[in-house]
Amino acid sequence: MLILNNVYKGTDVMKNFLSFIIFVGGIGTVVAMNKEKLSLQEELLAGAFKGNVEQVRLCIVRGVDVNAHCETNKELKGARALFVACNQGHADVVRCLLAHGADMDIKIERGCTALMFACTNGHLEVVKVVLEHSVKLETTNDEGLTALMCACQYGHVDIIKVLLEHGADHTTRLESGGEPLHIACFCEHPEAVDYLLSFGVDINAQTKDGTTVLTIACNKGLVEVVKVLLKYNSGLSAMENTELTELLLGCKKNNAQMVKCLLAAGANPNDAFKDGLSALMFVCGEGYLKIAELLLKEGADINQAGPGGCTPLIFALIKGNIRFVKLLLGKGADADVHGSLDCTPLMLASNNGNENIVRALLKHGVIMDAQNKSRETALLIAQRGRNKKIISSLLEAEKEMCNVCHKSNVRVCQRCRQKFYCSRDCQIEDWPEHKKSCKKEKR
Repeated sequence: MLILNNVYKGTDVMKNFLSFIIFVGGIGTVVAMNKEKLSLQEELLAGAFKGNVEQVRLCIVRGVDVNAHCETNKELKGARALFVACNQGHADVVRCLLAHGADMDIKIERGCTALMFACTNGHLEVVKVVLEHSVKLETTNDEGLTALMCACQYGHVDIIKVLLEHGADHTTRLESGGEPLHIACFCEHPEAVDYLLSFGVDINAQTKDGTTVLTIACNKGLVEVVKVLLKYNSGLSAMENTELTELLLGCKKNNAQMVKCLLAAGANPNDAFKDGLSALMFVCGEGYLKIAELLLKEGADINQAGPGGCTPLIFALIKGNIRFVKLLLGKGADADVHGSLDCTPLMLASNNGNENIVRALLKHGVIMDAQNKSRETALLIAQRGRNKKIISSLLEAEKEMCNVCHKSNVRVCQRCRQKFYCSRDCQIEDWPEHKKSCKKEKR
C-alpha cells in the first residue's frame, strides 16, 4: 500500500533529529558537564532541557534571542530552546518562551515544527499551551505530516481530541492519499480510530490506490481496529472495487477472530479470489481449520467449484489433509464429484497413496466403480501404484458395495443377509427384483 512508506517517514525524521540535538553528545552532555561558563545560548538550551523556568527567564533578561539556534557548540548546532522544551514536555518553559516572542511556526531540518515534537511525544499540556497562540495547525513537514497526523501515528487520543477541537483538518492527505484516520489505523491504535470516527471522520475515505481503513486493518490482522470499524458500519468491499475483499484478507492472514467479526458483520462466506478460488477452497488448501469451520457455519457452499472445477474437498485431498476431508464429508461434501482432473476423490486419494483418506472415503460411502475417461476405477489406479494396503481396502469394500448404486459403507439385508444397500431408498428401489430371491436366512 502506498500509505506504508509515508506513515513512518516524517516522524522518524523528527526522532532522528531529536537524537542528534539531545542524546548524541547534545544538551544532556552540556548539562552533565556542569561547565563553569556556558554561552548564553547554551544556558538557555540547558534551562529548556531541565525545565528550569527561572534559568530561561534569566537568559531572556540578559538579552538572548529565543528564536536563535546555537552556534557556539558544534554538538548543539541547530538546536532551539522552544523545540527542546516541547520535546521534553516542559509546559511552563514553553509558555515563557512564547510570551517572549518564540516563533511556533519555525521549522527545523526536514520541516518539523515544535508542535509536531509535542504531539509526537504525547505532551498534552505543552500542546494546550501552544494552542493558546496563533499556531498554524495545517503546517506540514517535508514528508507531508501535520501535527494531527503525528498524534495519530502514536495514538495520543487526548492530543487528537484537543487538536480537532481547535480546528485541525482531519481531511489533510499525504501524497499517497492517506488521511489521519488511515495513519491511526495503520499504526494500530484502535482508541484513536474510535475517537476520529466518533468525531465524524469519513470511514470510507480511500487512498489513491483505493485502500480503505478496513482494508488496511484486515491486511495487517488488526482485530481490535476491525471491531471498531465494524461498530461504525464500515462498508465491506465489493470484488469489483478491490483486489481482495476484507474476508479474503482475513483468510490469507489465518486470523480466525477477524474472519468471525467480518462474517458477523455480513461478509459473504462465498467470497472468491479473481481466479475463482473461494475462501473455503483457499483455507482447505492452506490447512486453516478454524476458519473453515466458521465459513461452513455461516453457509459457505461446500460444493462450490473453483479453478478447474475443483471443490473444497478436492483441495483438501490434494493437500492430503485428513482432518479437512473428514470435516467436509461430515458437512455434506459431494464425495463422488468429478473435476477437470477427471477423477473422483477416491481415485485421487488412491493415486496419491493416501491410505487414511481412502479409508475415510470408503467409510463415508463412495461409488466404487466410477471411471475416468480412460475407463479406470480407483482399484485399477491403486493397482498401478502398487499400494497393497489401498488395494486391500478397495477389494474388501467392493465385496459389499451397494447392490443399486455401487457405493461403499453399506448394510446387509437383514432377511437374507446376501444383498447390500447404502440406504433405505436403494433397498426399496431394488426390492421388486430382490424379493424374488430374498429368503430368510436359516440360523
